[in-house]
Amino acid sequence: MTVLLNKISFLNFLQKEKIYKINNFKEKKSIGAWGTGLYSNDTAEDARTDFSDVFSVKPVEEATEFIIREYMKEIDADDLDELADFWYALADWQWNKGILQPQVKEKALSLLDQGAGLGLWEESASKS
Repeated sequence: MTVLLNKISFLNFLQKEKIYKINNFKEKKSIGAWGTGLYSNDTAEDARTDFSDVFSVKPVEEATEFIIREYMKEIDADDLDELADFWYALADWQWNKGILQPQVKEKALSLLDQGAGLGLWEESASKS
């Protein structure tokens, strides 16, 4: 299952900010995971693009709140693997930009402590 922002609210936000036209927002296709890399799944790959768009027009705290709120509308709270895909991607993206927010870091580390999102890596290791 791919994680998509609530497209209508996200597109309205982008249009309001005059950074994106509705025809530029391409339909995202769900294919799941294609590898063990951090961005080798739909959720993380889609989110990375969305992070760049939103953080380019909003202050860090506001953009972080918006992204989290919109993605949490779409992710099943019981799906630890998909939650991990999102939170690990957000933490990595923010860390690489030098803007890692404490709540993002704490959530990513908490999921890591629970072993969330590690199944594909464990499965890959057992096949080698």
